[in-house]
Amino acid sequence: MAGPASTRTMRGCCRCWTGLALGWLEHGFPTAEVMDDLAALKDAPDRGQPIRHRALRVYRKAL
Repeated sequence: MAGPASTRTMRGCCRCWTGLALGWLEHGFPTAEVMDDLAALKDAPDRGQPIRHRALRVYRKAL
């Protein structure tokens, strides 16, 4: 039983960190080093729509 619960916790944690990282980028943290990651995140089918849209907005702003 610990496996599935810990998997859900890790997924939730990843979503949380993704949101925090996008917030840092939206507030001006340098994006040059993470452009490849933003490009992948904006098109990631396993991520929720709000995360993909934020990544797209940051990606376009950084271009």
